[in-house]
Amino acid sequence: MTKWFEPTGDSYFSHINRQSIEAVIREAKGDQAALAIKGAGKKLEAVGIAERMVVDSGWLPEPVRISVRTADTERDAASFQDALTMALQAFGLPGTFTERVQEAQLDCR
Repeated sequence: MTKWFEPTGDSYFSHINRQSIEAVIREAKGDQAALAIKGAGKKLEAVGIAERMVVDSGWLPEPVRISVRTADTERDAASFQDALTMALQAFGLPGTFTERVQEAQLDCR
């Protein structure tokens, strides 16, 4: 996801409150770094500090994080479908597993 989204002042930090900015920096950079946010005079200053701290860090807001488990599950599901397709072909049945499922769904209507 870091290829498509980077938290910046405009894209993220200016849309959350100071306490949330402080929590983000604490998560991404630790307690000592969060003190810089706490010491900022205005929110705009806190936004700028936060943006500089997370640049190129790989930190992402929770709603846009994709867990490794999700990625592994999707890859495992694709591998499973490929294996079932090979099994269908081994028995001389045409089509892929996905096509066979879609046909079965149409037959049930």
